[in-house]
Amino acid sequence: VIGREFAQRILERVTPNSKDLSKPLEELKALEVIQQIRVLPEAEYIFKHVLTQVVVYESLLLKKRKYLHGLVGQAIEEFYKDRLEEQYEALAHHFSNSTYFDKAVQFLELAGNKAAKYFSLGEARRHYRAAIELLDSKKKSSEDKDLYINLSLKWAEVSHYVASEDHIEILESSLKYARGFRDETRLARITYWIGRMQYSLGNMLES
Repeated sequence: VIGREFAQRILERVTPNSKDLSKPLEELKALEVIQQIRVLPEAEYIFKHVLTQVVVYESLLLKKRKYLHGLVGQAIEEFYKDRLEEQYEALAHHFSNSTYFDKAVQFLELAGNKAAKYFSLGEARRHYRAAIELLDSKKKSSEDKDLYINLSLKWAEVSHYVASEDHIEILESSLKYARGFRDETRLARITYWIGRMQYSLGNMLES
């Protein structure tokens, strides 16, 4: 659940009765299941074969997986609070696979912002789209609708050359929410992006 690479202190946090994991970790190293890749500033390990990690992960019940992903996410937040930006992608992954819905959306957006800042537009699109999908999976509160608008605009802004009907559908949902808020500024921005997406798709009349 932690991932192919993992820090010992994260493992200790999510493992019951984990007073001393040194012995079982040494046994796994001897069996060549894992390999230590770092000693300082903290002990870190990697599964030598990704298939081993996948098989173990798939053997866990979904409810257990969600619980453990939540624990891992909380541990990362605590241990790396002074350099959290480095962990946005990991936090987005773990909380997205847990029951912590709000944290999942929060860190997916932050991971998207980070990717956009460094012009990794494909990654930014993936994170923003995942956050939108999460919001679409539940009945939206007023706060959710506000966030949905912002995410749809960010998604559009990193999608200049990959316009799709999916973009238009989501922007039209945002248009409806913005009308409900009587938010003229965002109404104008959404309308602009709908027109631009339609134009990119060759829908001249709609644009």
